[in-house]
Amino acid sequence: MEWVVPAVLVLLLAWGGLIRSRLRRLRLEATSAWPPLEALLRRRHGLVSPLIQSLQTLPPKEQKPVQALLKARKGAALADLSPLAAGKAEMSLATAIENVRTLAGQHPELADEARFRQTLAALDALDEEIAAAQDSFNRAVYVYNLACVAVPAIIIAKYMNFWKIEYFGLDGDAREAVAEIERGHVQQRPEPML
Repeated sequence: MEWVVPAVLVLLLAWGGLIRSRLRRLRLEATSAWPPLEALLRRRHGLVSPLIQSLQTLPPKEQKPVQALLKARKGAALADLSPLAAGKAEMSLATAIENVRTLAGQHPELADEARFRQTLAALDALDEEIAAAQDSFNRAVYVYNLACVAVPAIIIAKYMNFWKIEYFGLDGDAREAVAEIERGHVQQRPEPML
């Protein structure tokens, strides 16, 4: 009977160690999904310069979207690269690129220019890669964040500094929906999936 208390303590420590190990693995997966996404974002920043050079032939009165694109690229390049800040800056950049694309559609001479078309095609291809990397990053963050707020793990996460990671590129509604799911996960234990 004397061995029951030490055995229970050993089991609790082993269980806590397993939870800590799982949280560390999930955090590593989430943080290692960020550098590929960041590299793709930097590639998009690099493609903005050729796009702007192609638009230099526009009349001065139509340069406003080009100036907005320059400002958006600078904001995206200078973002502190936390996922939330980078996401907001990249949304502004994507909007500015679309505005320039619309402006260029009004000028057939730009649509005929090979360099301009190549840059737009490269941006389109890169947008698909960014969307896939964003999805991968946000999925890894979601799994990690849910693990941090799961009922037994929340105790270990709180006392061992496993902080939630920000999502990238989610608008206000999507962020609120994810936060609601995470709050609901804390309040009730989900049914096991079979």
